[in-house]
Parts: sequence; C-alpha cells; structure tokens
Amino acid sequence: MKYHIISIIAALFLLSSCSILNKEKSSEEVTTYKINSYIINPSEKKIYVEGMIGGKRKNEDGSVTHWDGIQVVQDRSINYKKTKLIVFGRYIKFKEYFNLLDSLSDARFIYGTSYFTDGKKVYGERYGELEEMIDISEYKRINDFLYQKNGELYAYNPDSYATQMDSVIGLEYFDTSSVKHIDRHYFTTKDGLYWLGSHLDSKDRTMFWSYDSRLLEKNEDGNGEAITYSNYFTYNNSVYAYNSSEIKRLDLDASKTKKIILEPNRPSNWISALLTDGNNTYECSETSEFYLIDTARVKLPANITGWIPIIYRSGYYKKGKDLYIDACASASVDGSIVWTPDGFYNVIKDGRYAKYLMIPVGNIWIKNYATGEYEIIDHTQYKLYKSNFYTYKGLLYINNRPVVNDIDVDKLTYFSYNGKKSAFLTDGKHLLYADGNFGYSEENNTQKLTLPLPDFKTLSVIEYNILIDKNYIYNGRNNTVIPRKKLGFEVVVYK
Repeated sequence: MKYHIISIIAALFLLSSCSILNKEKSSEEVTTYKINSYIINPSEKKIYVEGMIGGKRKNEDGSVTHWDGIQVVQDRSINYKKTKLIVFGRYIKFKEYFNLLDSLSDARFIYGTSYFTDGKKVYGERYGELEEMIDISEYKRINDFLYQKNGELYAYNPDSYATQMDSVIGLEYFDTSSVKHIDRHYFTTKDGLYWLGSHLDSKDRTMFWSYDSRLLEKNEDGNGEAITYSNYFTYNNSVYAYNSSEIKRLDLDASKTKKIILEPNRPSNWISALLTDGNNTYECSETSEFYLIDTARVKLPANITGWIPIIYRSGYYKKGKDLYIDACASASVDGSIVWTPDGFYNVIKDGRYAKYLMIPVGNIWIKNYATGEYEIIDHTQYKLYKSNFYTYKGLLYINNRPVVNDIDVDKLTYFSYNGKKSAFLTDGKHLLYADGNFGYSEENNTQKLTLPLPDFKTLSVIEYNILIDKNYIYNGRNNTVIPRKKLGFEVVVYK
C-alpha cells in the first residue's frame, strides 16, 4: 500500500532553507524577496530557487511510503554581481536564462507571451528551461504563422506543434497576398475563412486525423470579416471556438450571441460564463484565450440577456427567502446569485441533467455604510468585480467591508497594458490586487489599501498577477512588493 505524504525529510529541507535565507547578521533582520521560484537575498548577494524533491522508503511491514516536498537551494549559475533581472513578456528571469540568444533587443513575441522569435528561430519554455523550438531561417515568412519553402505553404501553430511546421495541402488555391491570421489554425483571405493544417475529424462516430486544410466559409459578398473575442470569433453569421486540434463551429447565431457572466474575471479555464443566442447555450470561461468549454450544451428556462452578477460563493446569510450580504457571514451560495428583469435568481448547474436551474430568491439586502442600515440592493449602483470585490453607491468594498481610501469608483477598472490583462484594479491613482489577500488590511471593520501609489507612466503588466514600474515590482503571485533599488542589480524591462 502506498501513502503520499509530506515527509519529515522534506520539512527538514524547508527548515534548513529558511534558516539559510533568514539567518541574523549583526542582529539585523535579513529581507528576502520572492519572484516566482526565485528567492533573492540582497544581503547575502545570493539567489535561491525552489524545486520539488521526493523519494520513497520501505517500511518494516514491507509497505512503501512515498514523500515529496520543496527544496530551496542556491542557484550557482547566477552571478549576483554581474546578473540582470530581465522582464520580457511573461518571462521574469535572470539574464543567464536567455543564454541561447545574443540579444533580446530584436526579439518579439509571435504568440501571446509564450513564444518569441529573433527572426531566425522560435523560442519557448519547456520544463523550466528556454529551448529553440524551430528554425525558421530557411523559410520565407508571409506572417508569423504562415511560411513558404520551395513553393509549398506551411502553417505554424505553437500551441499544438511548437517544434514543427504543418504542411498546407488539400486546397486548390490560396491567396497569400490578402491573408490574415485570426487565431490558432484559423486564417482569412479575400476569398473566405480557412483552417490551415491538420485537424481532428470524425466519421461514423470515429475520430481520426485529417491532414487536409479546409475552406470553411466563402466570402460570397466580399464583406466577410472575422470579429475576435477572448475565446471565440465570428465570421459572417457563424461562431467558432478557438481550438488547436479541431474545427469547432458552434450552433449559435452570431447576430444574437451574447456572453452571460456568472463569475467575473476568472483568468483560467474555470467555467464562469455562458455563451448563448437565446436558443442554444454553451458553458465557457470568461477570459480564457485558449478554448471554449462546450461539453455541456444547456437550455435556460428564463430570459438571461439582462443578468447582473450579485453574489458568488460566500459572504451572506439567509432570512427566509431573502439574502443579506454580510462580511461576517460564512454561508456559501451554490452557483451564483444574479439580478434579472424578472427578479433575483440562484443559478445552479444540475449535473444530473446537464442543465442550469434558475431558482427564485427573495430580495438581496446590503448594508449602506452611509446610513448604517440594511437596504434592498439597488442593482443599478452595484458592480461585482470579483468574488467579495464590489462597488456600491460610491464606495469600494472588499470582503463586504468599505475601503477607507479615497477611491474614484466611477474610474475603477482592471489595469491592462498593450492588451495584457492583470488582476489589479485601479482608479488611475491607487492600485489594488483583486485576486487574493494582498495589498490591503482590515482596520475597525473597514479595509485600507496598502500598496504604494504606482508610477503610471512606467507601469506595465509582466503577467496576470505581476506588475512593474520604475520603482517597484508588484507581485500578487507571491504577495510581495519589491523595491527595485534594494535588489542590488539592474532590472531590464523589454516592452
């Protein structure tokens, strides 16, 4: 019998590592800064990395105990006195990580912030290391996703074939002079919408790989245009989901299709929204740029076009059919509470029948801190940004407690830079991390923002949970604010 546990040995590694990183020097406390798997110790001028360790041991009764844990060791490949911290797209690494390239000055991303090229090769990360994915120097570039060699066309989709080109065959004609890349294998020309490269297909309920490219829709009137959204696009009156292996045309009318939010601002593939044309409905994630989750097609029993999310998961208590939003309440809602033109509903997915149920609830009561009394919520003055992050009547609330800082709620929005979204809210002056317990503190049943005021002229997004400006690195992933000047080495930001 095998048991998976955190072993005493792993714990000893952690304890010894912590003692290494936080030992006292002349009774002064040593400060370390964590960025992803790096732990930076400016006092020691050393950089440590976290790594998984594990093993097994045989017990007296003959059984085997498996253990695992995290080991913290010094990264001796990094010379603290000579290194630089490089911020390049989503990469926040030391310069030694990029030793495959002579320079990053001419490098640019070709696919989100995961794959980049210097014009000769495409690079990406695999198993924590930077690798050369493919040599493109022998191909003629038409765009970053379509190449030509010896008169033949080749499509490149890093999301599915990062290390090889996909031969474009099966088409009588393809106009390269008007080609535009949409996403993954989808392209348009003046003639219509295409899927270039191989794809999964089916016949008689059997799945198989087809290596022929396909003309999906003709541009009959010359007005065909692809309109892109976060996880799908429309062409003519059709709706297609982004996918790397198969063509996914959804059974929706593009002119009537709307996305209905269940839980705002989920950065992952968590089911948090519905895509519907009022007839057919698909589950999807709200912000994913990768694929649409459409395994459970559902029918909704009510008008959903006017939904406003009110509560997701927790922070309320119940009196009869009414719900009271309350900071101290521990009750959790199954699904979402939404306002509709027909009243408040609890939207719950019934897994037994793969459909959503809309259960009427009473009124939703919220505390008005200006009067100190509960009142029936005015949905026109309420906006839910994230579970337990909302604005109401001119105030921002975190965990149902008002923020005492002077926040301009009318300007409050998620910070983004060059199309890159983040988990940070801003009103143009303050900064708030809305994806965890970081950047604010509770005082007398209120909340106070604690992040330093950013320099918006230099503020940019490294990744969803990390921002940087000329003074600080705002690291929501590790719940730290890092003063750049205290690191003792240069931080180079490529924008």
